[in-house]
Amino acid sequence: MRKSYSLFAASALIAMLAVGCSSDKGDTAAPEAQAEKETFVLEAETGANAEASAPKQEQAAASKSEPTAIENKYNQSCFACHGTGAAGAPRKGDAEAWKPRIAQGMDVMLEHTKKGYKAMPPKGMCFDCTDEEYVDLIKFMSE
Repeated sequence: MRKSYSLFAASALIAMLAVGCSSDKGDTAAPEAQAEKETFVLEAETGANAEASAPKQEQAAASKSEPTAIENKYNQSCFACHGTGAAGAPRKGDAEAWKPRIAQGMDVMLEHTKKGYKAMPPKGMCFDCTDEEYVDLIKFMSE
């Protein structure tokens, strides 16, 4: 029984070697060439897509990572109250809270900003802001 098992294993091994070492390379070369071609096309398409989308990604990253001058002023001077609603300050982006204030007109808003109003300190903690920057900040927060 042991001899027949060894003979069977040896025969199977020889058969596998014969199939694997076949001289007919037409069947095995074509799939390899096709796979290589598909890989090349895929890499070329990926490269082209990456090149086309790179400027868009760079612009998006730049716009997210580099705040504007007004955003910087807001973050440094206004966020503590207008970002959190502290002391009753209207929060940035809360159109309903800003609506009655904006309805008073920009001149009144600018005066309140510069002189202080209720809990808001004079100049709203932006001591180096120009009138134009205050107006830009009010617009930025109210939108």
